[in-house]
Amino acid sequence: MAQGFITAAVHALLGGTHSDTATQAVARGALVYGNTTPNWDGLGIGAANRLLRSDGTDPSWAQVALATDVAGDLPLANLAQASAASRLLGRGSAAGAGDFQEITVGSGLSISGTALDTAVTLASGTYTPTLTNGVNVGASTAYQCQYLRVGSTVTVSGRVDIDPTSASTQTILSMSLPVASNIGATEDVGGTFNTPQVEQGGGIYGASVTDTAEFEFVPASASNLANYFTFTYQVI
Repeated sequence: MAQGFITAAVHALLGGTHSDTATQAVARGALVYGNTTPNWDGLGIGAANRLLRSDGTDPSWAQVALATDVAGDLPLANLAQASAASRLLGRGSAAGAGDFQEITVGSGLSISGTALDTAVTLASGTYTPTLTNGVNVGASTAYQCQYLRVGSTVTVSGRVDIDPTSASTQTILSMSLPVASNIGATEDVGGTFNTPQVEQGGGIYGASVTDTAEFEFVPASASNLANYFTFTYQVI
């Protein structure tokens, strides 16, 4: 039996020599894939920043579709930086409601590091004031009082018992403040107090020397009575 040699011809990978290939010239970055014929074919390189994506049938170059291509949460480090400082990320209520967008922090809020705070000081609580018996006060009793601070304004209310030495005489009692303030004038503190036991009441004003609230009245009797009060002042 005679023996011979088969000479293989050099040909391009997608040069049409094979019956199952499409004719394609070599291109940098191109990939070989099976087309709809089906034949081996060339898929040209995609545009910059495009990924190879499948629709379940054919490959193509595309951007990532976050709604369908990503499972789980995106790391915060991968999110685009806000266009300005002091912004929040949330769902808007205007056009495109439901989409995440940058939300401007309003004037009543501030961002410090990773914490969102109110720019206005808000505080509340209780305290038992220190009383100083002044003119015509024989004795007094302090009780737990409550206060509310919004910004620089503090409102205080509660009860205090005052026992005057004499009736029909100017009487003054000093009360400490729950939040310290540098009282500069009498009008920096303002309020009133009354007792339900007799027709008797008085006014409350600021004492700049002692930085306290002063209760002043002319008692109808020298009896020790419960007085209920409220006053407001500025933190200065």
